[in-house]
Amino acid sequence: MKTWISTTVVVILSLISAVQTVDAQRVFPHPERIRYDGQCFTIEGKDTFIFSGAFHYFRCPRELWNDRFDKIKAAGFNAVETYVAWNAQEPSMPASVDDYSKVDLKDLDDWLTMAEAHGLYVILRPGPYICAEWNCGGFPQWLITKRPADFKGFWLRGDEPGFVAWSKHWFHAVDQIAVKHQLTHRAPGTGGIILYQLENEYGGNQPDVVEVRYLHALGQQAIDDGIDVPLFTCWTAVVRGSRDPVLRQVYDSCNFYPRFGVTGIAGSIAALDKEQPDAPRQTTELQGGWFSNPGSAGSLSKSWTDVISDLSPAQIQNLTLYAIEKGDRVTNYYMLFGGTNFGDMAPSNITTSYDYSAPIREIGSVGEKYQRVAAIGAMLKEHGADLARAQPISMDTTTGQKDVTVSALQARDGGVYFFVRTNQHVGPRKGQFVSQRSGPIGNSSRQYVANYDLEPFGSKILYCPAGAGTSSDEWLPKPVAEIKRPTDGLPSAITLAIAMTKSDPGPAEWAPLKDGQTLEQQEIYDRRFIFYRTHLNLEDGKPTPMLSIAGPRRDSLLSFVNGNLDASLNRPGGHRLSTLHPGDNTIEMLYENIGQPNGGPGMEEMSGIRKIETLINDGSVGDWRMNKIPAPKGRFRPERLAEMKEGFDDSAWKQIKIETDDDATQLGPDEYAVFRGSVDVTAEQLKAGDLSLQLTRMDDDGWVFVNGKRIGEGHNWETTFTFPATGLHEGKNSVAVVIQNEGGPGGLGLVKLMKSDQSQPGLPIEIGTQSTGFAGQWWKNDLDETGWASTAIGQPEGDIAAPQIGLQWSRLKFELPEVKKGIWVPWVARLNITGNGFLYLNDHALGRYWNVGPQHDFFLPECWLNFGPGKSNVLSMCVRSVDGKPVTIQSAAIVPVNEVAEFRP
Repeated sequence: MKTWISTTVVVILSLISAVQTVDAQRVFPHPERIRYDGQCFTIEGKDTFIFSGAFHYFRCPRELWNDRFDKIKAAGFNAVETYVAWNAQEPSMPASVDDYSKVDLKDLDDWLTMAEAHGLYVILRPGPYICAEWNCGGFPQWLITKRPADFKGFWLRGDEPGFVAWSKHWFHAVDQIAVKHQLTHRAPGTGGIILYQLENEYGGNQPDVVEVRYLHALGQQAIDDGIDVPLFTCWTAVVRGSRDPVLRQVYDSCNFYPRFGVTGIAGSIAALDKEQPDAPRQTTELQGGWFSNPGSAGSLSKSWTDVISDLSPAQIQNLTLYAIEKGDRVTNYYMLFGGTNFGDMAPSNITTSYDYSAPIREIGSVGEKYQRVAAIGAMLKEHGADLARAQPISMDTTTGQKDVTVSALQARDGGVYFFVRTNQHVGPRKGQFVSQRSGPIGNSSRQYVANYDLEPFGSKILYCPAGAGTSSDEWLPKPVAEIKRPTDGLPSAITLAIAMTKSDPGPAEWAPLKDGQTLEQQEIYDRRFIFYRTHLNLEDGKPTPMLSIAGPRRDSLLSFVNGNLDASLNRPGGHRLSTLHPGDNTIEMLYENIGQPNGGPGMEEMSGIRKIETLINDGSVGDWRMNKIPAPKGRFRPERLAEMKEGFDDSAWKQIKIETDDDATQLGPDEYAVFRGSVDVTAEQLKAGDLSLQLTRMDDDGWVFVNGKRIGEGHNWETTFTFPATGLHEGKNSVAVVIQNEGGPGGLGLVKLMKSDQSQPGLPIEIGTQSTGFAGQWWKNDLDETGWASTAIGQPEGDIAAPQIGLQWSRLKFELPEVKKGIWVPWVARLNITGNGFLYLNDHALGRYWNVGPQHDFFLPECWLNFGPGKSNVLSMCVRSVDGKPVTIQSAAIVPVNEVAEFRP
C-alpha cells in the first residue's frame, strides 16, 4: 500500500513539473505516422510539403463530390480541407448536451471516405465557429437561446460553462466520425485526417485568459475523444508559446488575403517562425479568391471566363511562390472550390453564389487559374520534399530592373531554388539576373546567370541542381497542357417567355406573439418570410406618435398601413407614419430575415419582431461639436477612442448645428469624425424609464456612446435608428457618435431623446409563421396549378398597392436536350427580377435572389436536372417586392455555359 502511494505521488509531481515547464516538448502519439518540427511535417517517414485546398462538402451536392475530388487530385494536391458546419448538421435543438439524436454527420462521413478513396490527406476544421461566410458562423440558431439572460458581454466563443458544455457536445459529435478517419487509424498510403483545428481566427475575440480556457476545453475534449493527429489554430496568438499543457501541443497558423499586396505577408510568416520555432509555418487560408456581396460585385465575374485582375492566375502564382519563398510548408487555398450557399444558409450580406473566383469554379469548370495551381502541384510532386527542408541562403544578385527581385533557398543536397518575381502588375519584365555566393554551393562554386521572362505580376523559380551545369537548370512551375474544349454539338440557351404566377395571401392562421418571443424562441431556425400585424388607436387631435419596432435592424419589412403600402416602414427601428388616421389603424408587416452575421457579437442577436410601441419626443441632444479623425488602420474599435469618454475635453472642437436630417453633410468621401453633444435629463424622466435615443440619420456608418458606454451602431444612412438610452444619469449627459462616411456628402442628422408613450405602452402583436404558399409547398414540382395565372415574362406579376401582403410566387417550366455522350456542359439560370426571395429547382432549395444583384446567374447542378424530351424541369420562386415596385420577372433564360465545356469519358 505504501509503495502504491509513493509511486502515485511521484507520478503526480512529474505531471506538475511537466505542466510548469515552459520548454516542454511537443508530443506526437504516433511519430512514425505523423510528426513535425520547426521546418516541416514528416508523414509516413517522409518529409512532406502539404499542398491543400478548401472544398466544403456542404456547399456541393454529394452527387458532384467525385468530380470535384477528381479535379483536385489531377491538379497535384495531396490534401483537401473542409469546415464542419454545426448548424447544417444539428439544425434542431437537442434535449440536452448528452442528446445526439438531432446530429446527422453522414455527409461528413461519406465525404471523408471519398477523400480517402482519392488518396488525399484531410485538414479538418470543426469550429465550433467557422466564419466561412456561412449563417451565424456555423452556430445553430437554437444555440443562442441558451445564452443566460443575465450574461454580460460576448457569450458565443467564450468560456461561460454553459457555452463550453455545448461546444464540447459538438466536438464530441464530430469526433465520433473523425477518429476513425485519422491517418493514424488507417493503413499507410490511404490518406485520412492529418490536422485538426481548434476554433477559427480566434485571436482578439475575447480576453486572453478567456481564450486560453476555452481553447484548453476544446483541445482536451478532442484528445479525450481520441484525436491523436496534430492540433492547430489560425490567427490565435495565445497558443504561441503557451504554458498550458494542452495548448503546448497546439501550433498557430496564418490566413492571408493580400490581393496585389503580396509582400505584406512576409512579416506574419516571420513572426510564426520566431514565436513557435518548433512548428512549421502554415497558411491555413491562402487567398484563392474572394466572396461577393449583394449590391457589390466582389469576386463575382460578369461571365464564367472573366478574370478579375487582382485575383488573376498571375496573382495566385505570385502569392503561392512568395509564401513558399518566405517559409510556408503547409499551404491551403481558401477557396480551391467555392461552391454555393444553397437554401437560406448564406449569412447577411453574402450572395447565394460562393464561386469565390476560385481555381475550380462554382459550376465545376476550370480554366487558367486552375492550370496555374496544377502547375504548382506538379512542381511540388517532384520538388516538395526538397523544398520542405530548403533553407534561405544569402546571395549577391543583380537584375538590372528595380522591380524584379531574386532570392534563394538551398536544398539539403545543395540544389538551389531562385525565386524571381516582380511586384508590379502593369507590364512584363525581361532581363538577366546574376547571382554569386562566396564559397561553394553544394558540390561546386559557380556564378549563376539566367535570363528571365516574367508576365505582369509574374513569379517563377529557377531550379539549379547541385553539381550540375547550367544545361540542367529549369524554370518552374512548368506550364501544364492546354485545356481542349468541344466546340461542336453544344446546346443552345432557352429563353423563357411564360411564368405561372400567383399572389400569396399571407398566413392562413394568426396567433398572439407570446411575451415578446424571438423566432428562435419559437423554434423557428430558418430564414423564411414571417408576418406580423398590430393595431394602433390614434386619438383625434393628438400628434402622430413615433412607432418603435424592436428587432434586428439588418432585417427588412414590407409594410401596409390600413391596406396601403407604407415605404417608410421598411425595417425595425423608429418610424413616423404619415399614413395613420384618427381611430383604429391596422399595420401588417412582411418580415424578411436576411440571415445572421457570420462573425462578431451580432451573431447573438435573435431574429424577429419582439415589441412594437409608440414613442414621443422628450428632448433633443444639442451643443454639438465635431472633430475629424484619421481613418483607422486594421480593425476599427471606436470604444478605444478617448473621444468617447464622458469627461473628454472637446472645448477646442468646431461647434456645429444639427437641426434636421438634411444637416448630415458635414463630411466628404472616406472621412471619419467624432460628434459630441449633450442632453439634460431630469430625475422624473429617469424614474419614468423607457428612454431611448433616436438618430434620424447616420451617413454612412455610425457608433453611438452615452457617457462613454456604447449603446448601438448603425450601417444604413436611410434608416432612423432608435437605441435604448442606457447609462443616463440626472443632469447633463454626454453623447458621442463616430461617423464613417463612404461616398458623397455624409455625417450626422438630428438626435432626439424619446420616451415610451404610456397611453399605449406596448401594442398587441400577432404573428403568422407560415404563408399559404409555404404551407402548401408551392415550389413542389407536382403542384396543382389550377387557379394560377399565365403571365408573360417582363410583365408585373401583381399590384403591390392592393390590400395584400405583397408576396408573389412564380413557376417556370423548361425541357433540356439529352446530354451528348463525351461532352459535359454546366447550366445556369440567368434571371433578372425586381424583388427579393427564394429560388427552388425541382424540389431543391437553390438559394436567395437579391434585387440589388450582382448575382444573376444561378448554378443549376446537373444532378438536380432532368434531361431529354418530355422530361420537365420546374424553377420556382417566392419573391417579395422592394422599393415599392411591382414584382416582375424582367427576363429569364436557362443557359448552357458552353465556353467552359469539357470532354468527358
